Amino acid sequence: MQEIQLNIIPFKPVVDNQTFAFYGEKQKGFAPIYWDKLFESFPEGREDKYKNYYSDFQPARPGAIEKKIVFTEAIGFSIHYFRYIILHYFKTIEGAIVFPNFTEDVEVWLEDTDVQHNQYRQYNKFTIKVQYRQVSEGYEMVLAYDGTSKVLKQSIADIRDFDTDKYNLINC
Repeated sequence: MQEIQLNIIPFKPVVDNQTFAFYGEKQKGFAPIYWDKLFESFPEGREDKYKNYYSDFQPARPGAIEKKIVFTEAIGFSIHYFRYIILHYFKTIEGAIVFPNFTEDVEVWLEDTDVQHNQYRQYNKFTIKVQYRQVSEGYEMVLAYDGTSKVLKQSIADIRDFDTDKYNLINC
């Protein structure tokens, strides 16, 4: 039976608001925000079905709409932003495997250097979820230890007669 350990850490953002660049077109990796968080009335000339704008949390490029967002007034968007910060922080750690999982939470794999084997590396897996007012009165990070995974040191390209039909996920 799998055992999952959770730790909930309440946190307060360093600032209450921040200016972001938004674009009208949905793109991979961009976070959505509903139009009423940016404008007092629905933008003239925009089709009714396009109710969201999108940000990649990067400096503004040509065509961007820059708006200051108060985090507590745009909870969903702010959760996307905090996940982005966490994801990019862990990507700076050498040897860490970091990616958004299927629920867009941050998954972090850190090598267990106490386990030495000539065929694989063992990783401790963690999930970091950002939520708002589930347990405390503000933002929270939920840290979960998800067990271990073993990763072959040998490339699958070097394995003879490797049947890819038997595997549904290969992390590269």
